[in-house]
Amino acid sequence: MSAVVEQSVTLEEFYEKAAEGFRGELVRGELKETMPTSILHGIIAGRIAGLLAFFLMQNRLGEVLTAETGFKLFVNERTVRVPDVAFLSNEKLAQIEDFSKFFNGTPDLAVEVISPSESYDEVQGKLEDYLAAGVKMVWIVRPKQKSVTVYNSLFDFKTFYEDEELNGGGVLPDFKCSLQDIFGNLPKE
Repeated sequence: MSAVVEQSVTLEEFYEKAAEGFRGELVRGELKETMPTSILHGIIAGRIAGLLAFFLMQNRLGEVLTAETGFKLFVNERTVRVPDVAFLSNEKLAQIEDFSKFFNGTPDLAVEVISPSESYDEVQGKLEDYLAAGVKMVWIVRPKQKSVTVYNSLFDFKTFYEDEELNGGGVLPDFKCSLQDIFGNLPKE
């Protein structure tokens, strides 16, 4: 769940607030503060990050980034999104001039693990922003349903369930994992 903190914030003001410890996103100039996530959310995001990190270390395709990494998605818009997990290809990593700042562009893959407190509109807004900005693939992870919906566009998507295998498509060639690796043996809610 996010709450609008104040309106009409510049990118510079957002960077300052983030440096002071603000936790959230900037969406079209509005600060959206987010609450800390649950343990279950953290376990699922951690498993996904671990699976991707292991694959990327073996294949040297880029880096996995975890929550709190900001991406300025649009050139002329004050929007900085913070996916739970992201993948940046070597090509995009080579463009970075200052690793102490937010990335000025999009990840190749953005992963959002849905929290019970997030509304449909919040999730849809993130998805639409990622795809409109040019993110090649978005994974929307629904812990209660034990599913992952893979979006290549708003009209090209597929949902995978607990007994199926997730793959990286054209973004992460040869990446595969059973959804049991993500959802198996989770603590009871």
